Amino acid sequence: MFTGTGGPSLKRTVNEGIDRWLEVQKALKASSTVVNYVSKSKHVETKFGRRRILDISKSDIGLFQAHLLKQGLSPKTVNDIFTVVRGVWGDAFGDGILKSNQLDRVSNVGSDVDLEHAEAVWTR
Repeated sequence: MFTGTGGPSLKRTVNEGIDRWLEVQKALKASSTVVNYVSKSKHVETKFGRRRILDISKSDIGLFQAHLLKQGLSPKTVNDIFTVVRGVWGDAFGDGILKSNQLDRVSNVGSDVDLEHAEAVWTR
């Protein structure tokens, strides 16, 4: 995954990032946890899979989070999906592909109660 000039490969796609991250998780986590990560990674692959990590903006990530919630997924499920996203982007940052980690500025989703309150505020 490294270029011939000794630097990181800036061409790493989200799918490649997921594969690398899951490989590490298989060695570190219980098999049931890995099964959950694999399941949650499908959402990320569907949305961003072939795109280069480098080409995905913070606003793209925020819109993805909002889209998952609008689909009716629970905040816990969205946060579980974002465990995968955070892992992939964290690896890309650690490997020098990203100059900053956009996920450092994306919060987990609050509880259903928090979302209902936020929706009420926005619809006034």
